[in-house]
Amino acid sequence: MSQLSKQIESDSCQKNLVEVLRISSKTNATTRRRRWTLFNARDAEEAAELTRTYYKLANDKTQNDPIKAVLKKAAEDVKSKDPQMVQHALMTFVSHHPDARKRNLRIPPLTHRGPGLSIPKNLSLAAPEQPTSCKVDLSGEDLLYYWREDPNFNEHHEHWHIIYPVLSDDPEHPEDKTKRFTKDRQGEIFAYMHRQMVARYDAERIGVGLKPVKPLDNYNEIIPESYNPSSHLVDSEDASSYSARPAKEKLKDVTFHNAEGQEEGTVKVSELKAGRDLLVKTIEQGYFDDPNKTKLTPHLIGLAIESGLAREKGFEKYGPFHDNGHILLGFVTDKPGVMADVRVAARDPIFWRWHKHVDDLYNRYQEKLGPHNFNDCPPVKICANGIILTFKDKIPNIKGLKDPQQDDAVAKWGECEFGREKFDKDPNPQFATNTLETKMKKRKWTWIEDDKKSSDIAVTFRVFFAPDEFVDKNQHWIELDKFKQELPAQKKVVITRDCDRSSVVRQPPQKTESELDDIISSKSIDGDKYCDCGWPFHILLPRGTRNGLKGKLLVFISDWTKDEVPQATRCGSLSLCGAEKPKDKYPDKRSLGYPFDRPFKNCSFEKTFQGLRNVAYRNVSIRWVDDFPDFTV
Repeated sequence: MSQLSKQIESDSCQKNLVEVLRISSKTNATTRRRRWTLFNARDAEEAAELTRTYYKLANDKTQNDPIKAVLKKAAEDVKSKDPQMVQHALMTFVSHHPDARKRNLRIPPLTHRGPGLSIPKNLSLAAPEQPTSCKVDLSGEDLLYYWREDPNFNEHHEHWHIIYPVLSDDPEHPEDKTKRFTKDRQGEIFAYMHRQMVARYDAERIGVGLKPVKPLDNYNEIIPESYNPSSHLVDSEDASSYSARPAKEKLKDVTFHNAEGQEEGTVKVSELKAGRDLLVKTIEQGYFDDPNKTKLTPHLIGLAIESGLAREKGFEKYGPFHDNGHILLGFVTDKPGVMADVRVAARDPIFWRWHKHVDDLYNRYQEKLGPHNFNDCPPVKICANGIILTFKDKIPNIKGLKDPQQDDAVAKWGECEFGREKFDKDPNPQFATNTLETKMKKRKWTWIEDDKKSSDIAVTFRVFFAPDEFVDKNQHWIELDKFKQELPAQKKVVITRDCDRSSVVRQPPQKTESELDDIISSKSIDGDKYCDCGWPFHILLPRGTRNGLKGKLLVFISDWTKDEVPQATRCGSLSLCGAEKPKDKYPDKRSLGYPFDRPFKNCSFEKTFQGLRNVAYRNVSIRWVDDFPDFTV
């Protein structure tokens, strides 16, 4: 087949995919026994079984075009089965089957798939004194409405759960149960990704004058916060709205029924308590309650907290703790609320209280590990004043250049402006800034490396930020970037890094309002440069405050030879999404969040990093502005 024919076929399949994922089947509403939810094990297995059907069809070489046959089957299924379930199964197929990946099929953004699930679209950033939700919540939670209701952020949460199903089938051997697997370090990635969400949420809370989120660790609590979703926020499949969650409700048992009214199972509050107590016991004793007394690892404890370990032989008593919390909170009233739907769950303030509790359990495990001793640091030194922040529009002679020419020009400029005789001197204020601005702005991170090693070395740069209020809490450091860098021997070098390249964000970064709501064309970017999982670029940094949110920016350099995973593939968003291929290794041997994956020495980040030559930090502020000059290439 010619390249033109392949492109035409790819475009046709993309069109069919968009149509299936946008179908609104109101006529199907009466056949839905209830709202489908990924957090219910029976529902999740129903979607997994359908994904297996799509895998088998894609592997059928008797088909003229197997991928097109899958899309045709999905178009039929969405009319006769629960549409949300079908769409979830199809998105899982598109994200994992190698032939679908080769077609460069793009899952449309949530704003395209379910406009009703994206209300309010293009939400303006309300000032703290001007909450914008439809009903005022006197607890102050409405001040974070702009962040929780962001459709691109909610899409990130949904898509992560598509990339990381509780149990994966081998796409090329879906009928073989012995080849089902969890992805490399999946439990650890679950814990870390959601920790980063909570850390970012708390940074936003500080910015609007609220205290850090309080964990929902008392299951008998009368919950004071309410959540009243917009009346326009609707399930696209049957145009039904989501239930409000009134204040002063408490958890109660939830029973599911099928279309005939027969009971399908009950999730009990007592089971949630028993699950928590078992997790605490397991963490305290240092091994699982299985026949082999399996030693704890970040991956296994993460799976036990979420829901994946109960499927393993000998671990049946470890139930779906995280998922059950979503169900009990999502059905706290008779009509389901947003917490039961992965596409919109993060809109409710109670999502954050629940996940703070989940993260505290994981942190309890990490506390048992004790602080790092950092005895394997590379022989490099980063200058104390070597972290320089530069706005890209301030860099001369790069406008109009494309990558990689732009990167080369910036590197040469950085060496001239901050290296040579200017090395370790105060940077020129014409180019350097202490204040970052938030409005989807490109920035250059620049590090000055004082190199005293005797031979060339490969290192990993790890970049984090924390508001001043949280610097002594390892859970609250926000990862901004992680990248490999080759350093020459016996040289003082200047390293530049464009924040567009961040290993945390979805690649390529979507920054303008039109890009945030657009499907990235398969013709616009090479498949190997595309990653459809990652943090939205426009909220890479906390919004900050009008006067500037004060915090610390930290750069830690580790030894790449101790970090490297041989022959690992990587997704564009390495930190949150890991490897590109389902069975590949996560491309970093270190624990996720390193060096903030352990408690601090004497509860102090300064004492923890004191005396280390491979780490530097500086004061920065993040200021929320209405506008600034945009840099365009």
